[in-house]
Amino acid sequence: MPRIQFDPSLLECPDFASATFTAAWAPFVNPTTTEEQAIQLLRDIWSAGNKADKLRWQQQSNEDNAALAESRRLQSEANMMRDQAEIDEADTIRKEEMKKNKTKYIPIPDREVPTIAPVIASNYTKKACMLKCGITLTLA
Repeated sequence: MPRIQFDPSLLECPDFASATFTAAWAPFVNPTTTEEQAIQLLRDIWSAGNKADKLRWQQQSNEDNAALAESRRLQSEANMMRDQAEIDEADTIRKEEMKKNKTKYIPIPDREVPTIAPVIASNYTKKACMLKCGITLTLA
């Protein structure tokens, strides 16, 4: 069925009583049907066709809206998949960088900055303390 290009609810019924439509209603006039009845018959026919067109227009609009919603949903899914692929790729690159530069990514402990300087004993002092305490080191 061909698409309707305009909203039929915006149309007005033509004036079938005008001289322009005389040829349209003249064949309906006979001894049992008057001119007014013929004109009313044409209006009824036009109204019935317009109502059918309005229903088709509504159905067509509903189908268009459904197609648009589906298109938007598919576009949204494609965007989400693309974004997820970019996130995965960035994560993979970050993990490779962490493997290459392990010292750069050592976690920093969450504690306060020390206010007292640490005392670092020299190797000579450590050995002297060990000997004095009677501790011996055995190398394996």
